[in-house]
Amino acid sequence: MAMNSIGYLIRQGIRNTINNGVMSLASVGVLFSCLLLIGSSVLVSLNLNNIISDIEHQNEIVVFLNDDISEEQTDNISEFLSNKDFIDVFEFITKDEALEKHINITGNNKSLFESLKDDNPLPDTYNIVLSDLSEIEDFIEELENFDGVEKVNAPVEVANMIVSIKHTIGIAGIVVVFVLLLVSLVIISNTIKLTIYNRKKEINIMKFVGASDIFIKLPFVVEGIFIGLMSAVLSYLVLWQGYNYLILKMSEVDLQWVSNIYNNIILFKDYNLYILAGFSVVGLFIGLLGSSFFVRKYLKV
Repeated sequence: MAMNSIGYLIRQGIRNTINNGVMSLASVGVLFSCLLLIGSSVLVSLNLNNIISDIEHQNEIVVFLNDDISEEQTDNISEFLSNKDFIDVFEFITKDEALEKHINITGNNKSLFESLKDDNPLPDTYNIVLSDLSEIEDFIEELENFDGVEKVNAPVEVANMIVSIKHTIGIAGIVVVFVLLLVSLVIISNTIKLTIYNRKKEINIMKFVGASDIFIKLPFVVEGIFIGLMSAVLSYLVLWQGYNYLILKMSEVDLQWVSNIYNNIILFKDYNLYILAGFSVVGLFIGLLGSSFFVRKYLKV
């Protein structure tokens, strides 16, 4: 196909989009809403992971060891912890180190703990932070089976609540995105169907004079792609400005819990290229799929 023919077909596809103003606008609106929700879900997920990570670091697992634990038993526990991929960090603290920390924290009351140096009642401990809280219950059970472990303190209820929230948000996000993608395909297909009906006479003439299937179909495919890319750019710009505006407003709120969230908020600029690329790919895919599939269904060539 000659380059001038391709240029004509592309211009014709864009012209179709403009001529079918209402349906094209509806397609852009639905796909824009879909992409905006997808982008918002991604940003919420990234921020949630940051916030959860901060909570995880504030909720350590503390393993208390027996006073008579041997060096070999301690080495076995350390080796076990080193081989766990879901452990973010762990630290072995001797009873003397623990007492020294308490002395430093108490300030003016140091004398209360100084007298304990000769007969230290504190146990050796491991302080552990997990990167994946879903493993916490099985992990605690494994720790308790080690010789020399007296007790394990862990925020199990908090961990289960966080895992439950993550799963719920993940499932809800997938369902919403799937429904919106399906609606977008239906709207785009109706736009193509209406365009084909309005140009039925023109299409019959093109077929009569021997125009190829590709020559007839390509403007509709271009129309779908154009709708997808317009939706992608528009949703990216709105998400960018809306997200930065929300962060700005959060910075002005004088509440401790809002400040804690704000301190863990990710910056849009760190992910803007990924979001723009993702929007472009999804918009292009939906536009191309919606147009090419339904052209094949409705256009009998």
